[in-house]
Amino acid sequence: MARIEGLEGKQAPLVSRGLTKVAQRKWGCVTEMMKITGHMPKVAAKWAAFEMLFGRSACVERTLRKLAAVKTAMQIGCPA
Repeated sequence: MARIEGLEGKQAPLVSRGLTKVAQRKWGCVTEMMKITGHMPKVAAKWAAFEMLFGRSACVERTLRKLAAVKTAMQIGCPA
């Protein structure tokens, strides 16, 4: 359990709610870290931009990135 309680629903700023909806659609769950990051919308937006750019990266093969995402999801208990 985190020391900081995550924001959910109407508690979260608009940016964080939007990112939560995208994560729910894309991965099927929202991690506790995303809920906690909702306290700072600027950080959440920059983190989302980083994730998007990393997903488009050509440094690592797409299949290897997908494999890493599935492995990570299994370890944190998030259905991917």
